[in-house]
Amino acid sequence: MKADVLAAAESAGVGRVPESNELPPVRVNSLRRSIAANMLNSWHTSPRVVYTMPVDCTAMKALRAQLKARGAAVSYNHIIMKVAAKALTEFPDMNARFPDNSLITGGTFTITNLGNYGVTYFSPIINQPELAILGVCAMADTPVVRDGEVVIRPMMNLCLSADHRVIDGVMGAAFLKRVCELLENPCLLLL
Repeated sequence: MKADVLAAAESAGVGRVPESNELPPVRVNSLRRSIAANMLNSWHTSPRVVYTMPVDCTAMKALRAQLKARGAAVSYNHIIMKVAAKALTEFPDMNARFPDNSLITGGTFTITNLGNYGVTYFSPIINQPELAILGVCAMADTPVVRDGEVVIRPMMNLCLSADHRVIDGVMGAAFLKRVCELLENPCLLLL
């Protein structure tokens, strides 16, 4: 019980233990304050929907290995950025802004990667005035069924948060499906 802990602390010479609501506030730095203000604005501005799809990273890993063998310093993020850029040309409304209920092509699009931290699913918050953000999760060897057989493949979840005022379920799902298709078949980047 709380009273027992306080009594034990006092008898051990620790003195009075402050209540949690008595701790002095710590002022966060200006960057954290700016991020907090932007995220709160986004939360109140964009009615977001999150779409998640698994992607088989076998081809992406092979592409990276081939490029590295040729001396290119390419990360998985570089490949995902290239694929997203290609998909955005096919879905221009994903790369727009929506000020005053008007659609303006030429916004921007964010990719955020928490895979290095082992995160397998998350719900990224849209950076205003953008309409979508792609969350990249951890890659892990996973049993999957291919051609009726259980095989181990490097799998990763992609989580797309989209502003439902502009990006409805069909568009969000189609965009995410296209990103996965390009990652699983990087030769399609040439078409």
